[in-house]
Amino acid sequence: MGKAELARLMQARGKELGIPLATNRTTVWKWEQGQEPDADAQRVLADLLCVPYDRVQAEGWPRWLPVWEVTGLTAPWTEAGTAEAPADLVGSGRMDRWGFLTITGAALTGLAAR
Repeated sequence: MGKAELARLMQARGKELGIPLATNRTTVWKWEQGQEPDADAQRVLADLLCVPYDRVQAEGWPRWLPVWEVTGLTAPWTEAGTAEAPADLVGSGRMDRWGFLTITGAALTGLAAR
């Protein structure tokens, strides 16, 4: 799913939930770049992804996203854990482009340094 399609789906679901959103392709791009969605957008996104909203509130952005359910991502980022995390992701069958974007950057810098 592309950015524009996700934005369209979020606007439609927001309308169904009575939460007006002005989400667009640029908004989704900003989320990919590290900007945290506001509470309304997170509520709608969670609904789209079938994630209970109490989990969204308890875990915070971006840890409530489904990709974080992979065990390797919740393990400590030790040398061994850092090296095993990408293998866990690939073998999990749950990896997707959107999820991977939430763990890039600083989280994978340790792997590159090793």
